[in-house]
Amino acid sequence: ASDHLGKPGGIESERFRHPQDAHCPILSPPRRVRIMTGDSLENIRRESFRLFEEGKYTESLDLCRAAGTARPDPQLAILAARNLFNLRRFDEAEAYVRDMIRTMPESSYLHSFLGRILEERNDDTAVSEHARAVLLDPTNQEALRGYAAYLVAAGDHRMAVPVLRKLVA
Repeated sequence: ASDHLGKPGGIESERFRHPQDAHCPILSPPRRVRIMTGDSLENIRRESFRLFEEGKYTESLDLCRAAGTARPDPQLAILAARNLFNLRRFDEAEAYVRDMIRTMPESSYLHSFLGRILEERNDDTAVSEHARAVLLDPTNQEALRGYAAYLVAAGDHRMAVPVLRKLVA
């Protein structure tokens, strides 16, 4: 594994290199996707989102990755992670989200999304990500639902009630 991440303690697997690295295997599409030089980033985003909304996650992911190698873009990185999540490729989705959290640590959305990924993997640390998301944004409905579900499942109804009240408020 190479250590050109430029971050102390970075993930050392070649598979989990920084998504903005043009040689990153995560961003290298399995099929060739051509990005025309005249394509604007906005058109690429629009097409990637259209494919995602149509349930064409692999095609959307390929476009996100191809565009991301030429022009790093946080919206496309988040969409790539959503595609990976929907394709049930949780390890890769987690790597994308953790990398984005390094650059946007105060994003409630990213912590909430990481919580969902960890839930799918039955990882007990999911609750801490939901809690972090709620601390960052007490109105984040997805994070509130995840946190409340954990509290109810753990039998901590006293703590769950205020969280559930925020959901219906």
